[in-house]
Amino acid sequence: MNKHLPDDMKVSFHKYPGQTAEEMSHYVQKNTDDQPQTIIIIAGITDILKAKREKDIPDLDKIVENILDIGRVARENTMRYILISGIMVNKAHNTVVQDINDILVCRCKEEGFIYLY
Repeated sequence: MNKHLPDDMKVSFHKYPGQTAEEMSHYVQKNTDDQPQTIIIIAGITDILKAKREKDIPDLDKIVENILDIGRVARENTMRYILISGIMVNKAHNTVVQDINDILVCRCKEEGFIYLY
């Protein structure tokens, strides 16, 4: 799967379409009953789209912090491997997405999280 993860790892998949990164944080606590060791976080695009719908400029630092907060909650719940995916580039939001991904690379390193390109 990944050089950072064991080959025999059990995987369970949860998705929360339409949820912002901030809204997703509490789901991490709800899904730790079976003591997972790993979380792969794919979040952020809904935050960008929501800001655009509300005719706002996306707050890049807030979006990054909200994504990292999901990882922090996971770490508090004893998850060992925290992987954060970069946001997929979308032509309509290319600059914003790239700026968030650039910040995430650095911040994941600071937090000890694994950044997925």
